[in-house]
Amino acid sequence: MGNSMSCGSPLTMACLGLTDRRYDPTVSDDLFDQDALWREYAGFWGPEARRYSVAGGTPRPPTPYDPVQKKGLPFRADAFVVFRVIRIEETRYRNMVFYFYEPAPAEFCDQDLPEGMQNFIGNGVCGENGFFQVIEEFGVSTYEKDAKINLIWQNMGPESDEVSGPPRTKISTVSTVENSVFRYLNIPGVVAVAESLTFMGEDRGHLVGSGTATKLDQGNLTQIVSSSLAPRMDEADFVPALRRAFADHSVVDVPDWLSGAGPLGVG
Repeated sequence: MGNSMSCGSPLTMACLGLTDRRYDPTVSDDLFDQDALWREYAGFWGPEARRYSVAGGTPRPPTPYDPVQKKGLPFRADAFVVFRVIRIEETRYRNMVFYFYEPAPAEFCDQDLPEGMQNFIGNGVCGENGFFQVIEEFGVSTYEKDAKINLIWQNMGPESDEVSGPPRTKISTVSTVENSVFRYLNIPGVVAVAESLTFMGEDRGHLVGSGTATKLDQGNLTQIVSSSLAPRMDEADFVPALRRAFADHSVVDVPDWLSGAGPLGVG
């Protein structure tokens, strides 16, 4: 039972929860409750056909790899296959993205490289073997209870650790906009990414993506435009599809977890 000093009494102001959803105990912190689109977004997606081009529409070319700076991608860089697992549990968000790159073309592998640069990452041969990369993001629902997710940790880079840790900005978010999911990531001095993923089909069984990324590399700004199309997958088909992708791309460094019984920590 309230007293004369409780909010909403004749002697006090109205309770904040009446005008501010952050303080309304009837408004859930659960992302599924805040926007049903998150339930559609969660799950397994792939194989996703992804295309990259630089500004002007030119296919994104492979680039020599600098093992010191951990920059460069000495594989086919304009078209690759992607699989993703999205987990959303109450206030928590996890996105695991698996990239598969085809071997670089012969003209790239045959060129002379600057000192200290490489035409391959890990074990394998340029032009014969492809490459695998995994990117992860972790986030939590916002304090505002507005169906948005603040990213709190991510990794990226050719060896998946060029950048690893909290985004160094307060504007790295994932949010819903009508029938789409919008992702924005800004790592000052490294990269800024804006991407929209739109549900297509009567059963929302496909995600169509478009985005831009601006990267700072050795003082030069490069803008990359991406497009993608991904069907929804059954969980039981996910690991077998990954195994086929490793074989199809002739990847030498196959991770140990792929031969294990568990679903690679994503289940």
